[in-house]
Amino acid sequence: MSDPIQDPASRETEGSQGPSARARQQSGTRQLLLARAWFIITGYGVTIILARGLGPTEYGIYGVLMSVLLWLEMVSSAGVQAAVGRLIPFSPGRERLIEGTARFLLLMISLGLFASCWFAAPIVSGLLGIPNGTTLFRIAVVDIPFMALYTAERGILTGHRRFGVLAASQAIYGMAKLVGVTILLLLGLSVSTVLIVNVLATWAPLIYLRLRKSSLGLRAGASVARQLVSLAIPMGAYLIALQVVANVPLWGLQGLWRGEAAVVGHFLASLQIARMLTVIPVVQSGVVFASVGWALAHGDCDAARDHLLEGSRFALIIIAPACVILGVDAAPLLSLLFSEQYVDGAPFLLLQLVGFAAYALADTYSHALMATGQHAIVARIFLALVPASILATFVLLRAAGPVGAAASLALIMIVGATWVGAVTLRRFGALIPAGTVARVTLAIVPIAVAGLALEVTGAWLLLKMLVLGGLYLLLLWLLGEISPSDFQISRIGPNPDASSGTEGDPAP
Repeated sequence: MSDPIQDPASRETEGSQGPSARARQQSGTRQLLLARAWFIITGYGVTIILARGLGPTEYGIYGVLMSVLLWLEMVSSAGVQAAVGRLIPFSPGRERLIEGTARFLLLMISLGLFASCWFAAPIVSGLLGIPNGTTLFRIAVVDIPFMALYTAERGILTGHRRFGVLAASQAIYGMAKLVGVTILLLLGLSVSTVLIVNVLATWAPLIYLRLRKSSLGLRAGASVARQLVSLAIPMGAYLIALQVVANVPLWGLQGLWRGEAAVVGHFLASLQIARMLTVIPVVQSGVVFASVGWALAHGDCDAARDHLLEGSRFALIIIAPACVILGVDAAPLLSLLFSEQYVDGAPFLLLQLVGFAAYALADTYSHALMATGQHAIVARIFLALVPASILATFVLLRAAGPVGAAASLALIMIVGATWVGAVTLRRFGALIPAGTVARVTLAIVPIAVAGLALEVTGAWLLLKMLVLGGLYLLLLWLLGEISPSDFQISRIGPNPDASSGTEGDPAP
């Protein structure tokens, strides 16, 4: 029987993938996990300041504008970040040309999108029903070209598997936002000034990378540009569609809800907590994509399968306790983080957690598939889910109000994860380690029971969550699922199989 993973571009390199390759993946995952954890901490600092300082109505407006901006920035990247990450391993000797072309391509696309958004601002403002929305939207989209340059750098660093530098840049980005918003808290908060800080914060990682590297130059290689575009179109279609599916419930609530305006702020506050689960795709998907790509570039299909299994194992270990620990204390958690004004968002949170748990798994599997060249099928799956998401949001919002919008997110994400998971299983012959599923289930049941039995409020809630998380890790250790090596940040030396000669980066 032929191996389920075959890549026409693969080439045999004896011994290129082995324990060191897996160790590099694990080290990169942990480096990015630390950076993402710091980004989440700083991000929640920003969120708490804004939610309390702006109030539910203005905070809801800010959140809707940012969700649109993030989607537009995803459009401007057009999948080029992922394409660079895939092309570099297969193009020894052309790394600099690929890097410069990627920067040039993304800058041109982003400038065109920025100009279009500037002129379309009145239309967008009218569709979203935001007071003074034209000015606010124009301030927000100034960030698009700067984020495009940073996106290019993230793709380049991922392609070289320089996860330490990438992690450091993400940590700096998060800190810049927190410092900026803290200064605004002293000077006076408004939606417009917060959007300006968002633009300025994007400069911070770009400055860091400029200081770190000798050049961030632009080059225009026609043949490389064609290769990047051919890879980027399906990848970009997937990423854009995924973000539409993730944001349609919020956009639908903002545009169609005729009840109390503060409900959008409540929905957004609970959504911010649920989005904590995006730590999985942000950290893991890029590592899985790069690792599977490197394995296939060296003709090692077994290593590619192992990288997928390692990625899905990591995702499940993090997703399960997060859903339980956050879900059982939804109302007190919202009160603690955002104030009593936001506790009405509790009914939305559990459904949103389910949705983003499915999102994390779907994104991990999608990136593994795209690393094998299956970009088009992944794009078709999620493009098909866009109209389904719009329909589900419209129907369920009318039937059950904001709870229906949250339910539509969970429903469509589960469908997407199931669909892309089935294709991944057929392609790789594996999906997730069965032993991990069993052991995580055994560990999570007592955590759920303890969480429901022990009711606390205020700052004690944070201690409760830490204790439950520690107990969960202890149970996994006793069951043999995790070991001390899972917590080592960097324990490998130079990358033996990187054509660029890039060494493993230290943790930030």
